[in-house]
Amino acid sequence: MPSESPGFAAHLAEELSPEDFIQVLTLVSGDVEQLVASLETAAGAGDADACRAAAHGLAGAAGAVGADALERVSRRAMTNRDPAASLTAMAAEIRAVADAMLRDIAAVLTGGAPPVPS
Repeated sequence: MPSESPGFAAHLAEELSPEDFIQVLTLVSGDVEQLVASLETAAGAGDADACRAAAHGLAGAAGAVGADALERVSRRAMTNRDPAASLTAMAAEIRAVADAMLRDIAAVLTGGAPPVPS
């Protein structure tokens, strides 16, 4: 699964102090992990409404840090009304994209990747 673009958090890095930048990325990481887990639980239970609610939260969290890939897949899940669509397949796709974003955030937080394109 593709990761976010190298500058996915560039706007935050420009607008926030280094301490606040780290705090925002840390909080978003925790929120994304929790929301993905909620989505997976809802998908496993066949609860489409709860899946859409978790996807809505993910879209907002992703949008806040410029994680476009996660925001796109989450928005698609929010609006999916196809009764034949597999909730577990949707959850697996979101998990894969979220994991890529979380790796990107970890790389930024550990200094392994710059928040802005070089």
